Amino acid sequence: MGRWSQVSRLVPFSPREWRILRPLMLVGYFESYSGALITVGAATIAAGLGVSTSAFAIGAAIVQLAGLGAIPVVRLADELGRRRLLLVSMAGFTIATALTAISWSLAAFVAFSCVMRVFLETEDTVATTAIAEEVRDDRRGNALAVLGAIAGLGSGSVAILLLFENSELGWRILYVWPLALMPLVAYLRRHLAETAAFERARLAHRITGFWPTVDGRFRPWIWRLSVIQLMYGATQTAALLYASDLARNVYHWSGRYTLVIVASAPFGTVGLLFGGRISDRIGRRPGTALALAGMGASVLVIFGGGEALFAVGFWLAVLAQGAQWPVIGAYVAELFPTEVRPTMHSFVLSFQTVGGALGLLVVGVLAPVVGVTEMMVGLGVACACSMLCLLGMPETRGADLAGPARA
Repeated sequence: MGRWSQVSRLVPFSPREWRILRPLMLVGYFESYSGALITVGAATIAAGLGVSTSAFAIGAAIVQLAGLGAIPVVRLADELGRRRLLLVSMAGFTIATALTAISWSLAAFVAFSCVMRVFLETEDTVATTAIAEEVRDDRRGNALAVLGAIAGLGSGSVAILLLFENSELGWRILYVWPLALMPLVAYLRRHLAETAAFERARLAHRITGFWPTVDGRFRPWIWRLSVIQLMYGATQTAALLYASDLARNVYHWSGRYTLVIVASAPFGTVGLLFGGRISDRIGRRPGTALALAGMGASVLVIFGGGEALFAVGFWLAVLAQGAQWPVIGAYVAELFPTEVRPTMHSFVLSFQTVGGALGLLVVGVLAPVVGVTEMMVGLGVACACSMLCLLGMPETRGADLAGPARA
């Protein structure tokens, strides 16, 4: 209890808010770790499965697209509640991860990873919604940053585990590690409560059937945010995968690249805290714009700055990635009413998944003709320009999440 009192003084949340934060704090870590598996760990897993990096990239794109399957699963959180679905998704993620660890071919790996991705996306969406609904409106972004604060360790964990790629487990150790953490997750969630916003919506009979009804006034906002997430996902996923290839196969870095990844962990944490707090203070629109600009700039530095600036660009990408996560989570939560909030969150963020798959496919197909550097620079510029979609979007900082739909 004393340890949590010390943490609470540093991050000022009430005991009630900590009761929802503590059980969900590892969600961001698993999301970051999973993303690093198919980018940072791509070369190792491909070699272990006996396939080329290009073939693995196609498989990774399919896994990314599988995240779209989370949308109908997440919809159940609008019918059955946040708590129940978080418990189900935890069990599903555990089973799918165990199956992925015993994959015997690329096809089996992709199939099991797709199922794992569905449950991971469900975890991320419902946890984000639950936290946004339970904390005070003036620190909503900060709370989501706390959820993802440990996420900065995800890529570093993959990099450290890659040092043991020559062990008996080989690449499979990357999937054994998450399984070792699941007892801790189960322990933390044993007293997880339902959110007050969902209970209020249920008592007010605002919970509808499986097919969501979305007011027409929300639709322009949905598509604007979807375009932003599409460009962000395409840039981020392709940049990290091809940055790994650049460091290992062009610059011939091995241990040095591992150090760059491990050293990126503090940048991810700082990005999360910066994104959460700055959006709580100046707004969700400026916070989103800063994250997009940062990701675009990082790609230009990684692929256009040469070997000397590679680490700087990589760390900037991790910083921007961290900043974007709590901002977009709070923004989507505040835009939509309780009865469709997780569904809309899943739908909008699914475009990040689509973007990631498209980014890998487009760069993979065109790079032999145009060049990887030219393709990545183009993606970086497009990512920064996507902030123009924010023009005309409403500012939602401090919105009430428990009431009915807002005008």
